Order: sequence, then C-alpha cells, then structure tokens
Amino acid sequence: MRTVFKVVVVASILLVGTFFGGGHILPGKVTITAWQTVAAPHDHMSALLATPQSWRLWSIWSPLVKHAQRDEVSGPGTGTGASWFLATDELSIDLAITSFEPATRVSYEMEVLPLEVPLTAAADFYNRGRTTKVRWQVSVDVGERIALRWVALLVSQIAPSIYQQAVRNLAEYAKERAHEELQDKLAAEEAALIGDKESASTD
Repeated sequence: MRTVFKVVVVASILLVGTFFGGGHILPGKVTITAWQTVAAPHDHMSALLATPQSWRLWSIWSPLVKHAQRDEVSGPGTGTGASWFLATDELSIDLAITSFEPATRVSYEMEVLPLEVPLTAAADFYNRGRTTKVRWQVSVDVGERIALRWVALLVSQIAPSIYQQAVRNLAEYAKERAHEELQDKLAAEEAALIGDKESASTD
C-alpha cells in the first residue's frame, strides 16, 4: 500500500513539475498561420471579412450566435472602426476591424472573455485569377499565465484547420454576393436598354 502511495506521490510531483516547468519554457505569445485557396472573388471575400455583421454567417464564432445574450454591431458597416460584440453565458468576444485595404488585406483585434486574451490578426488575399489564395495569421498573447500557455500550444495545433474551414465558408458567401451583384448589374442594364427603346419609339 505504501509503495502504491509513493508511486502516486512521485507521479504527481513529476506531473506538476512538468506542467509548471514546461509552462515556463513555452512562449507567452503564439502565432498561428493558415493558408487556403478557394474559387471565389478576392474583392468580395475581403469586403465580407471587413464587415463584422457578416461574421455571424461564416466565422468560427457563428455557432454561438443562436446562444447569444448580446449580439451587437457598431461603427461603420464595413472597414476600420467596424465592430462586433457577442456574448453568451460562457464567454464573450469583442471584435474591431483595425485596417482595411480593399481586395488585399483586413486586420482586426479581438478580446475573448473571461480569459482576457488579446488577439490580433490579419488576412491577406492574393488574386490568382479564377482562385484566391488566403493567408490568415493570428497572434495570441497569454503573458505569464502557465495554464494558458499550454492551452495556446494545443490550440495552435488545431486552429489552422478551423481557420481554413472559415475561409471556405467565407468563399461561399463571397460567391453568392458576387452573383447577386452581377444579377443586379444585368437587371439595371436591361432596364436602361428598355428605357432607351421606349424613348426612341416615343420620338
């Protein structure tokens, strides 16, 4: 019985030592990079990313919308200063677009509570003709908090695939938006053509 107890004590000490010792070695800031190529227009993709209201539809946070106690957008609809606040029983996110270069780059900041983890990110869009190559880079700073350093390490392993899926979701909405814009343009051209014909017949 004493031998079992000693083994348990030694194992616990080793685990605690590994946790705290390894945690001090781990970086306090982690950068995650995800690449994804999609068949969607880069200009519409960047515009949607710079529009916080659209995040409800395609982002990694969209599943939380149906559980939201608060779901608010503020500032301009698109671009620098546009923001989104989403809160559920368990957590809240506070997102703000910090810069917007149409069709090229979108940068934003986000804070996740109650973890109080500041996050900065930028998405770059590279036009490849019929496709768009996207680089999404996210930096998380957890400071000296050992437990969160381990969490950041684990998240950095799975996050790229999550952001790649977000890009694919974004691409689908971008294609829908581009199609609607084209339909509106064709309808306007048709209306103008009909108007010209009617004017000609009246003359």
